[in-house]
Amino acid sequence: MIRVTRRWVLRFLLLLLAGGLAFLARPLHHLFRVAWRDEAAAEPLPPGVLDDASRMSATRVGELVPVLDQSDLIAALGRARADDLPVSLAGGRLSMGAQTLVADGIVLDMTGYGLVRYRPEQELLVAGAGATWRAVLEEADRHGRSPTHAPGLADATVGGTVSVNAYGWQVGKPPVGAGVVEMLVMLVDGALWRCSREQNAELFAAVLGGYGLFAIIVEVSLATQANRACRRDSELVPVSALADLLRRWAADEAVEMAAASISVLPGKPFDRAVATIVRSVEGRPPALQRIDGTWLQRMARRGAIDDDYGKWVNWQVQSMVRPVLAQSRLSRNSTFNRPVGNLLLPGGPTANLVLTLFVPPDELAAWLNQAGLILAGYETELLDIEVSYLGADNDSLLRYASRDLCAVRLLLNESRRPSGEYRLRELSMALIQRALALGGGFFLPHRRHASAVQFKAAYGNTARFIRMKRRFDPQERLQNAFYREYLQPLV
Repeated sequence: MIRVTRRWVLRFLLLLLAGGLAFLARPLHHLFRVAWRDEAAAEPLPPGVLDDASRMSATRVGELVPVLDQSDLIAALGRARADDLPVSLAGGRLSMGAQTLVADGIVLDMTGYGLVRYRPEQELLVAGAGATWRAVLEEADRHGRSPTHAPGLADATVGGTVSVNAYGWQVGKPPVGAGVVEMLVMLVDGALWRCSREQNAELFAAVLGGYGLFAIIVEVSLATQANRACRRDSELVPVSALADLLRRWAADEAVEMAAASISVLPGKPFDRAVATIVRSVEGRPPALQRIDGTWLQRMARRGAIDDDYGKWVNWQVQSMVRPVLAQSRLSRNSTFNRPVGNLLLPGGPTANLVLTLFVPPDELAAWLNQAGLILAGYETELLDIEVSYLGADNDSLLRYASRDLCAVRLLLNESRRPSGEYRLRELSMALIQRALALGGGFFLPHRRHASAVQFKAAYGNTARFIRMKRRFDPQERLQNAFYREYLQPLV
């Protein structure tokens, strides 16, 4: 019989501590080394040059106009007509393919037009086009309300989000346009129009997801619902069961949001996923919180770049550490209050770029299998895959979701050199083609890598889009790089 003494217990605890420290030594050394070498700042841009979130779309513009009120818009449009200049609209500039920029033209910076107010008699939030969703959430929270639809990033502006009809991670719900009740827009002649599903409905559908090519969004009226207390949980699930799980959660009224991050570990990618589910619960909603990633999450994500061991550390943080550290009880508004800063690296020799594909739920497993084979043939590095489930869009003219789809967001790392751009274009076209073959599509706010044929296949209303453009902007005053590449040749 072993006699348990105080000295024996002390030695056992010391050995246990030493073993734990030895086990943690390598991952901790890796994370601190990443933090020491972290390049947080991007190179400053030359005067007269603007860029977007990609830091690969540097564009020399003629004039950047800060918009504080409607008179600034009228004056800028007047100068554009007098000097025959193109005009583009910019907010947070979170797109990645110069969708907010036009070379040698006037860029309207809408971020100064950001007033948000609540109309209690209609239960609407009225937001200036330059208001961020964080400002919307703060105003809603003060009144115990919450926007019915919101994107996944609180740094985005309302006007920019509506212009691309962005989607969020509300499981089974349509893109954010479904929560837009009315818009006040300014046409290129300076006239103000109100449009909704009942009033000027054609213009409403064209502006919603119209990439700022028909009119300038001035104000947006957003539907609201009561803010709720929610509980956030995470679970490890097999990827083969992911589509069925997302469908099941979409049918559950208590489930507000759901998204899954898929393992991209070398040697056995796409086998498991960490699903995060947010359910409404009884009780008073907690105060609004900003859902920032922890230092550990940021360094794990950045340490995964060009480092197989770093990818293993990042997966352990996602699948084991983050669910423990994350706040489990939060308000519905807080679930939307996530910054973009943890997703993208602003500087360095490589760029973190996003590619979002849409795939029918029944084809998700098939697309992932095919995507794995395609990715294996390219040098472009895959850092993360997130899958969410969205409902059909019945509102916008240029729509990407005519039925329920899984949104598959890939975070890719590639060189900023022209050779890297070329590789990424070839890879993107191959992945888009597989999504199209399975009945899906792709999201336009990222790099302009899809071919014109792929664009027309994914967005079938291009002919009507062009007719509407000729009607509301016959001089093609409103432009951007996306328009010049895909649509202008058709006008």
